[in-house]
Amino acid sequence: MSRVINILHVIGGLDVGGAEVLLRHICGHINKSRYKITVCSLGNKGLIGREIEQLGIPVIGLGTSGRAYDLRVTRQLLGLIKAFHPDVIHCHMFKANFHGRVAGVGAGVPVIIATEQNRYEGKRKVDIWADRLLAQVSSKIIACSESVKQFTAQQEGIPLERFVVIHNGINTSDFFTNGKDGDQARKELGFEKNALVIGTVGRLVEQKGHRYLVDAMRQILQAFPMTRALIVGEGDLRQKLEEQVASMGLSGYVKFAGSRRDIPRLLSAMNVFAFPSLWEGLPIALMEAMAIGLPVVASDVDGIPEVVDNEITGMLMPPRNSALLAEALMTILDNQTLARMMGKRGRERVLSQFTIDHYLERLDALYQSLLSRS
Repeated sequence: MSRVINILHVIGGLDVGGAEVLLRHICGHINKSRYKITVCSLGNKGLIGREIEQLGIPVIGLGTSGRAYDLRVTRQLLGLIKAFHPDVIHCHMFKANFHGRVAGVGAGVPVIIATEQNRYEGKRKVDIWADRLLAQVSSKIIACSESVKQFTAQQEGIPLERFVVIHNGINTSDFFTNGKDGDQARKELGFEKNALVIGTVGRLVEQKGHRYLVDAMRQILQAFPMTRALIVGEGDLRQKLEEQVASMGLSGYVKFAGSRRDIPRLLSAMNVFAFPSLWEGLPIALMEAMAIGLPVVASDVDGIPEVVDNEITGMLMPPRNSALLAEALMTILDNQTLARMMGKRGRERVLSQFTIDHYLERLDALYQSLLSRS
């Protein structure tokens, strides 16, 4: 197609999260001479929505909430689609996948794409049924990893040919920092100059396994008393995690930084990155840590091994095991040569395979292929 193609991205909300950050990267780096983008948040615009607007891209917040199957949301979205006449509607995550696909069919949009960003073992039967039905009207379903593709296809009974794997990508230009950034961040956070900082970035929810990192800190401090933990992110479990820290006598050793947008600065303040998730799709935060050159210790689950090569670009540990997590982190803290080697190889891995440019090459090819058939 030689004309400009209208793309409507639909997402459940635009607060800070991996899928939301990926959408911001798409908006900031996609070929503007080929594609005209509009973003619709079923909720409010949120912080990421405001950042997308600063890129000169329209963001519409419907301000809806409540039940996933509220057809009033579908009707609102249907009216928006009819007003914008998109060539492609690209939906992100379950709520948007549902309303976007139903409304897209109702408006006669020629290309309808859904996106699966995680492995959801606890999906309700009604959700599985809805996804299975709507897969039949999806031009393609983008899975962020091979693991997510295989799991979702099996869980929902969707043929594998309905899926295409496009690994998430990050804007690596954000992750070129100097030593002064890290030193200044450490000072602001109240860490001693000679502290060994174990950091993690992610929503404070059960999936991310923060409690296992907190448990590991007691074992780590016995061998490395200058160790400090930096937990970046916000979520429903913050109070519970703070209570865990206090009950273990770790209040002076674990810092909760809340939700932050200066992630590169905070990463540069860390010595090692921990990612003890219980399940994952293809985590943006982990790739960002690798891009800045940090050695990583992560759970050996789902899409993570598609990014981390065990003992080459990082160390993989079984989930829910604080003792093994502590041992892996101590191995890296105790061996600076190993830490530098893993950090260097991890950065090279991300730069060669997981940049936003790589992602957009695949996405552009998918859009063009589907439009040529419509």
